[in-house]
Amino acid sequence: MLQPVDPGTNANQSAIVAYKALQSKWERDPLQHACKAYCSARQEVNILLSLRHPHIVPLVGVCPRPLALVLELAPQRALDQCLKHYQRSGARLSLHTLQAVILQAR
Repeated sequence: MLQPVDPGTNANQSAIVAYKALQSKWERDPLQHACKAYCSARQEVNILLSLRHPHIVPLVGVCPRPLALVLELAPQRALDQCLKHYQRSGARLSLHTLQAVILQAR
């Protein structure tokens, strides 16, 4: 888990509740969570460096502080933005499609 980032004053209630829960967990043992985040990031970097696929956004670099992966912009914009646009159009995703998207995000 990376250190939680305050969602700001305009965030919805669920984002604020999630932030507070994660922040308290982080504050109990920040070193443990930082170490786990670093190990996870190293694994992701190694995987992303070896991948070359048109459906996977390439890795540009790594920012050590705050720990973050820097990726190229996706050609169709961020997934959450695509889904919001799709939802606003009144279209519905099937349960099977939603499950497939969620499983890919893990």
